[in-house]
Amino acid sequence: MIKSATLLGFLLGGVLAVCVFIVKYEVQDLEAEYFQLNTDITEERQSIHVLLAEWSHLNEPSRLRTLAREHLNLNTLSARQMGGLNSIPRRDQGGDKDSETMPMMPADGLQLIQAVIQEMAEGDVTQ
Repeated sequence: MIKSATLLGFLLGGVLAVCVFIVKYEVQDLEAEYFQLNTDITEERQSIHVLLAEWSHLNEPSRLRTLAREHLNLNTLSARQMGGLNSIPRRDQGGDKDSETMPMMPADGLQLIQAVIQEMAEGDVTQ
């Protein structure tokens, strides 16, 4: 009986030793993967930092202004280039749902605004 119990003890000890051996190497593999992932995360954070620095440089207003002048060939607008108020559809003509709740500007008010804009345009031309 003692021989079978001893044999069973050695057998159980051997199985446990193999299990510990397997678990040990699985843990080592997982630790290596963990350290590799941390290294990758650190590298990605550094590259994100570099990209943010490049983005802030590329979106610098003075640089964009210079590039726009060089490549877009845009000129400043004058008042004569603007459309008149008659070109804007009135709210009651557009069939908007809120046209009943919004107060409408009387026609003479529109004419007054157009006259002011026209005076500004003429004053802009003479300057």
